[in-house]
Amino acid sequence: MTARERAELAESHIVRGDTKASIVAAFALGLASLGKGNVHGPLAVVAGVLVLAALVMALLVILPRLGGRTGIALWADARSAAVLEAQADTEEPAASWEHLHVLARIARRKYRLIQVAILLLAAAALVGGIGAL
Repeated sequence: MTARERAELAESHIVRGDTKASIVAAFALGLASLGKGNVHGPLAVVAGVLVLAALVMALLVILPRLGGRTGIALWADARSAAVLEAQADTEEPAASWEHLHVLARIARRKYRLIQVAILLLAAAALVGGIGAL
């Protein structure tokens, strides 16, 4: 895979991160509107628990996985020497590899912020759900 192809992959991860952030924002709005239903009594409690459980499960599905030493995580952690070493095996300019490194760092940062937002929303959903019981 060339540096350009890797950079395009990094850019696609950045776009995917933006999409995931939008999904998280939609969940936050949905969470804010919980408790405004017309159901009361035991049914409201059951419905609330089920909605909160579904919300937490959905948030865990879109939680970015940043572990491992491949893909974006690898290129975001690469030092200039490693980038130049990878470039040395190709005929591509070093600037292409440096560009890949910068894009990978941007994507990783976005994913880390999304991770925190998702965990905060899940905690808020659980605290709000427990408080409503």
